[in-house]
Amino acid sequence: MAGRVQTAAGPAGPNRRPAEYPDQRVQQTPKKKKKPRHFYDYSLLFCIIFLTAFGLVMIYSSSSYMAQLNFDDGTYFMMRQAKIAAGGFVLMLLISKMDYHIFARFSVAAYIMSYILMIAVSFVGREVNGKKRWLPLGPFSFQPTEFVKIALIVLLAAVITTMGMKINKWRNMAISSF
Repeated sequence: MAGRVQTAAGPAGPNRRPAEYPDQRVQQTPKKKKKPRHFYDYSLLFCIIFLTAFGLVMIYSSSSYMAQLNFDDGTYFMMRQAKIAAGGFVLMLLISKMDYHIFARFSVAAYIMSYILMIAVSFVGREVNGKKRWLPLGPFSFQPTEFVKIALIVLLAAVITTMGMKINKWRNMAISSF
């Protein structure tokens, strides 16, 4: 080792490979931080937009006569539903930007809350068309079953995720149902 010089570029002397382009130095670029890629399932987005547009056309075709008689505007019901759909799209975009792991933390609490809301309908629910299905909330009212649907989906997704491959065994499925 006395006659050879070791450098960061490699061994010096006859064992060193000749550079293909001695005038050009290889410049190392610093590695960029990987940004999380946010993307949408465009086929699903197209289906949502198509079904919304189709629904608006159906609302117009079925209610334009009644809207013209009652409100002097044949597009009254369609425009009302279009505003609601636009608000839904904005809400959908906002929720899609959120970290979905947050929902898993509150899944059990949301599921318990959905049961409480379903029981509350029996006591303080508003009767519409002979059935108690609506909970009054100030000037608004809502059906707790809509909240139950979302809470159940999120809870099942959280349970399946935490169980992993253990969900395929009968014993574990019976235990997780309680």
